[in-house]
This record gives sequence, structure tokens and C-alpha cells, in this order.
Amino acid sequence: MSRWLASLGAVLAVFAVAGVAGLVLTCGDADTAMPEPAPCPAPSPTPTFRRDPLGWYRVTMGRNTERLYNLTASFRDEYPDRKFYRSGGFRPAFARYVDETICISQYLRGLTLPPDLAAIETALDHALDEFTAHQLAGREAVQARNVSEYRDWDKGVDQHLAALRRVGTVVP
Repeated sequence: MSRWLASLGAVLAVFAVAGVAGLVLTCGDADTAMPEPAPCPAPSPTPTFRRDPLGWYRVTMGRNTERLYNLTASFRDEYPDRKFYRSGGFRPAFARYVDETICISQYLRGLTLPPDLAAIETALDHALDEFTAHQLAGREAVQARNVSEYRDWDKGVDQHLAALRRVGTVVP
């Protein structure tokens, strides 16, 4: 009987080790893990131009909106066909892309317009909030490996970028 129990114990030990090894393998290695969101760099002080205070705002909005478009295009160049990739680098690359776009969005959200343009600033803040929420939803979809939700993210990101561009060009 004790020999049988010893054999059973050995078999259970093998299954336990195999189970732990299986968990480690299914969790993925460090290359495929979704990193935690990176903190955004501290924004630099907002310069102002005495002769054209809105000029700096227009330039900053235009440049950063273009950066958002370029980051999206670069990510799509790296992972074409607008599909969810199962390769090791996809998830970390997507996380870096989303984190950078969210930092840009938060920076733009911190810009202020003169009080007489409060309606434009409110519309822009709303578009930035919607964009940020969409990016976070995409990050969650990739983290959960949810292909359907990733496709939804991919279908909507261009609309959010276009909304930012539209609102940003309204500034007189």
C-alpha cells in the first residue's frame, strides 16, 4: 500500500510541476506581456506669443494632431492588414503606441484658450476625452486578447483622429 501511495504521490508531483510549467508558458514571456501604462512626461510650460496668442495654440494643436496620425500610421506599418497579431512583440508595441497617444492627448487637454473661446475649448476637450477613452478601450482589448474588441478599436480610431483634427482647426 505504501508503494502505491508513493507512486501516486510521484504522479501527482509530476502533474503539479507540469501544471505550473503550463501556467508559466500560457502567461507568456516578458516580450509578450502587456506592460503597465507608462507615466506621461511632465508638460513643459506653455509659451505665449504677445502678438498672436492663438498662433501658438494653433501650431501646437496642428503638430500634435499630426503626431497622433503619424503614430497610428507607424503602428499600422509595423503591423499591417489592420489585424490582431499573435506575435510576441505586438502587445508591447501596441501598449507603447497607446500610451504615447494618451500622453499627447493629456498634454493637449491641458492647453487653455482665452475665455471668449470657451465653447471651442469645451468641444476640443470632449474630443480629446473621447479619443483617450477609445485608446484605453483598445489597450484593454489587446491586453485581454479580445480580437473582436480590437477590431472595433481599429475601426473607430480614424474617426476619433478626424474629430480631433476638425475641432482643432476651428480655432480662429
